[in-house]
Formats: sequence, C-alpha cells, structure tokens
Amino acid sequence: MTGAFDSGKSYLANTLLGQKVLPTGYQPATRVITIVCHVESRPEWFDGNVGIIDEKFWQDENGKLNFDFLYLEDPERCQKHFLQFGSFDLLEKYGVHQYDDSDDSNDGGHTAIVYVDAPLLRACNLIDLPGYSDIAILNHYHEYGTIICNT
Repeated sequence: MTGAFDSGKSYLANTLLGQKVLPTGYQPATRVITIVCHVESRPEWFDGNVGIIDEKFWQDENGKLNFDFLYLEDPERCQKHFLQFGSFDLLEKYGVHQYDDSDDSNDGGHTAIVYVDAPLLRACNLIDLPGYSDIAILNHYHEYGTIICNT
C-alpha cells in the first residue's frame, strides 16, 4: 500500500486483515516498510511474530536493492541483518513515528517483517509503505515500490 501521509493505508490494511496488526494514529504513523505474511510461512528459527531488519538486508552482492523474499529463508543473512525479534510491541518501537525528541530511536530499523494468521495472507503478502508528503520522498518510495513489484 502506498499513498500520502495520514491517508489511512495502515487502517485499510488492518481492515483487510480482519484485525488490528499495524499501528495507526491521527498523525502519520508508519515509519518503516512493513511486510505482513501468513504465520504459516514463518521460518522455524524466527522467534516471535515481528522481526526488524536493517536496509542492507535487501542489498544483493553488488549493493543493489533487491526485495527478494527468498532472503527471508536464509538464516545466515537474517542473523546478520535482523536487529530484533519479538512481539507486535516491536512495531510500536521501531515502526511508528515519535513526535518528540526520541524520533531517532528506531536504531537503524528499515523493514518490519510481521507474521499474522489472516485468511487474506494465504494468497498474498501485504506491504505497507510509509506515507510521503513531498516529491523527493514520493520518488524514494516509488523506487522501492518498483523494486518490490519487479521481484
């Protein structure tokens, strides 16, 4: 899902999932790319329902961004780039904008991988991108969206 800040993308995603999984708010909330997958696709070694990863996780051997979901099945790659595993509370810590002096508190988190038991996710994954408010940010997330769609 992509769109402007505060346009209800996470709210719509929660509606499609049939449960409140993604944080929502009256101000722009989503801070990281959030990929929601069915719980049955969670690797055995994945500890919890949420994992936070750094941006380098998605880089191929040439340093080019490549949103290859097969990377999630590589335990060594995940061990190297996952910052933290845990419960849905991690989405509040890493995935939500803080509107005070602690806005830099996500410690390098770039993407949240979330595993949920929702019927929709048996057929597809849901990707919730942070909102955009200006053309530079729009172009940045358009690049991510294009990369994701082409993988």
